[in-house]
Amino acid sequence: MQLPTREEFVQRVRRFDQRKLTRFVADLYEARGWTVETVDCGRLSLQASQGTPGETLDVRVTEGSPTTRIDADRVVVGTTTDIERVPDDARVVDARELHGMALYAINRDQRRKLLADHFESRAFVESRSVLHRITALIPALPSFPTRAGSVALVVILMVASVALVATASFDRSHTPDRDAEPTVTPVSVSQSLFEASTDTGTATPASVACPRAPTDAHPASLRPVPVDAALSVGLEGWEDVRQLNASRFQGPDELTIPWRPDVRHESTYRSPRGTTITLVIDQWSDRQSAVKAGDALANNYPTALVWGRYTFAVVFPDSPSDSTNANVDTNSLLSEVIHPERGKLGSDCVDALTVPST
Repeated sequence: MQLPTREEFVQRVRRFDQRKLTRFVADLYEARGWTVETVDCGRLSLQASQGTPGETLDVRVTEGSPTTRIDADRVVVGTTTDIERVPDDARVVDARELHGMALYAINRDQRRKLLADHFESRAFVESRSVLHRITALIPALPSFPTRAGSVALVVILMVASVALVATASFDRSHTPDRDAEPTVTPVSVSQSLFEASTDTGTATPASVACPRAPTDAHPASLRPVPVDAALSVGLEGWEDVRQLNASRFQGPDELTIPWRPDVRHESTYRSPRGTTITLVIDQWSDRQSAVKAGDALANNYPTALVWGRYTFAVVFPDSPSDSTNANVDTNSLLSEVIHPERGKLGSDCVDALTVPST
């Protein structure tokens, strides 16, 4: 199944009646680790199976935006909401946020099952032809009554036809079970926006569309940011413990590797499971230096990844009592790494960019 854009997803969810929307929301929260205790039309009672023991969540589901205060921990609506019309203190999750939860807050297998269970198999197959998509990218031309205008139009159509042949050739080599999964809402982009295979080091697999790393962003601007639990997507329930920037280094490098980055940012977090994680983000002079440092980091620390000229290393200040939970928390944290302009990395990109230890 083709992954839906936000607009496609919202259109489909708007067609759900209350009972179908309730069942979808129940399965979505279950995929995110909640135990569904009660399911009635328009109401869910959830129990946390991870994180805070005994935590419960009362969710109300409506087809339209609420106009009065609803006594619930969450109000899920099957449409988009106008924040100015939402009652004060209402914790509303609309169809746009459901899209983010369904595509980026659960793993690939859970996502495929969720979409297959609640949407028909061809629900998100784009109906427009390839030629239509290409011509949609061509800026609108004014009317050309002259011969020059006709020539310009012929040239544009020739370019479009070449692109059509190239696109059709690419589609034939596509492997169904390794579908490309965007980590941000898909837009019309060129190859230059993604990790290029010409970069030094291991390139990301063709099946994972990772956003190309920024070239000169401060490491602090890439750090994951905990969010309020009412948003129901991202690092809800996480706590910021400490942040530190460093651009001058004295003595041995803190990560015990023989090179020093241009700039370093450290952020320490505490997850809802109680895992304390320090994420060290280093900016290097170029990608080649980052790749070399990433190899060294991977052999000294639990997790390290390289993204352009940046490295990310995970440190556990306190030895975690449960390695499985620590690994899950690490992946959740790294998947929320932010590109200042192109959204979050996502778990698939984290897997693709992680440096294996040797």
